[in-house]
Amino acid sequence: MMDSMKVMFYGKPDTVLQNREYQRLITETKNQLGDDVVEIRDAVSRDSVNQMEIYQIVKTPAVLIAREDGSPVAMWQHTLPTISDIGYYYQSDR
Repeated sequence: MMDSMKVMFYGKPDTVLQNREYQRLITETKNQLGDDVVEIRDAVSRDSVNQMEIYQIVKTPAVLIAREDGSPVAMWQHTLPTISDIGYYYQSDR
């Protein structure tokens, strides 16, 4: 069985247009990689803030691809990756 990697989405964009793009990216990621791979995290809960500190996430929205052991593979802050970027980094480390 392959180790499980996660694609984590932190926070929300500021504008309606950016939020639409963000939601579309989440949906595309779920469609391409599976619902069980995607985690949607707020940027205010204690658990999320602790994770953001560990990964040095200072700007949201942020997208993080991490291995099962928590080590990061790729991260984007304040700018959104494309679904191709997510797929590339997700597949390249498997």
